[in-house]
Amino acid sequence: MARVWFDDTGIVSGLGLGCQSLSDVGTDWGTQSIVGGAQNGSVVSQSDHCNADQVLGGFSTSSSGGLITGLQFTCTGACSEGQSADECGVCGGSGAPTWYQDTDGDGQGVDSVTVTACTQPSGYAAVSGDPQPDCATNNEDVCGVCAGSGEATFYRDSDGDGLGDPADSTTACDTPDGYVSNSSDTEPSCSTNDTDVCGVCAGPGLITWYLDQDSDNLGDPDSPTTQSCFQPVGYVSNSSDTQPTCTTNDEDVCGVCAGPGPSTWYEDGDGDGLGDPASTESACLRPDGYVADNSDACPLDNPNDIDGDGICNSDDPDKDGDGCDNTLDPAPSVAATAYTYENDIEPLMSGAPYYCTDCHSSDASWSGNINLSVGSGYAELMGGGAQDNSVCSGTSYSERVTSGDPANSFFYRKVAGTQDCGDQMPQGCSDDTCVSADDLALIYMWICQGAPEN
Repeated sequence: MARVWFDDTGIVSGLGLGCQSLSDVGTDWGTQSIVGGAQNGSVVSQSDHCNADQVLGGFSTSSSGGLITGLQFTCTGACSEGQSADECGVCGGSGAPTWYQDTDGDGQGVDSVTVTACTQPSGYAAVSGDPQPDCATNNEDVCGVCAGSGEATFYRDSDGDGLGDPADSTTACDTPDGYVSNSSDTEPSCSTNDTDVCGVCAGPGLITWYLDQDSDNLGDPDSPTTQSCFQPVGYVSNSSDTQPTCTTNDEDVCGVCAGPGPSTWYEDGDGDGLGDPASTESACLRPDGYVADNSDACPLDNPNDIDGDGICNSDDPDKDGDGCDNTLDPAPSVAATAYTYENDIEPLMSGAPYYCTDCHSSDASWSGNINLSVGSGYAELMGGGAQDNSVCSGTSYSERVTSGDPANSFFYRKVAGTQDCGDQMPQGCSDDTCVSADDLALIYMWICQGAPEN
């Protein structure tokens, strides 16, 4: 056979001659002649060796550094007796072997991807059955990661700040929603991680509260304030109350919350506590001499109507309603008892201290022509005519008693000492003290009231 040698750059470096059969593959190739190997052009001999796995289709190769350095061509192609060369040139060979794809380079291939070739293709292995085709170490973890560490620990990020809560974790192959891989969150419920003293995320801290003394939800800016995380009872967070003691914030000009403004006051000129509806004054406070009442029907009278007859005292001729005209009544504002002759006058004249009936017991002249004895005196006083007053010449009274008119009643003037003739009664009196004031008033009021008998 002929032999050709190449140097490392692929240039022919030697030629050799020999005859070798395929059965001799694996033996020395023989002598190599190096062309120009020496200065005198002599041939330099070298022996090469050819392995069986380098036989390729009727010739064999030798290589160095990935470059073919020699080719050996078979001259005769003969195998040993009884043998034949397969497609790969191997005497007695079984043909091209099957190679299995080995994606992870662990020397084990997969049955699903194969090729048939005389020499091993790149990325293929001679052995099949790779349990983990993508893992060279065949030790994938539960997450399918070759030589992985298994499930990782993830921490809940409930506030979405990218930091996990060290107290709330889970294990998983992939990051669950709402979780992160770190555990650095010091404030898991605050995304800004700046919770104030009140526990409020990004809060302002202690709140200033203002007193709301009128419960209108508005605070008094001038009252003492307090600071607290939570609202104290009776306080609000604003200071907008312009009228801190008025719930409706509508004080009138008098300073009264929801007040009507100045009040109308009525003059009480007579001091009876009742006001004159015709005399008013508007003011916040009651002026002197004025009252809130306006029911004084008699603004000039106090009391208004002593006798209750519906006539103001200043207009009533008988204020006290005792039947005696005010001009004749010694006490016009004090109502007198109803007097009668039988109950009051007759007992007065017949008993002590006056004993009038002792002197006037008949109509004789020595009795002054008047009989005041019991049972007869009333008719004598009320029925006497002018002739009964003859003792007083030059004067004339129509009656000894003029009903309703004490001043023109001869009887009253005689006991009062104001007579214009004769002596004062009772006999022997010389001044107006003979008859007591109470008794004189009784006689006076009896006549004023009409001098009733009983």
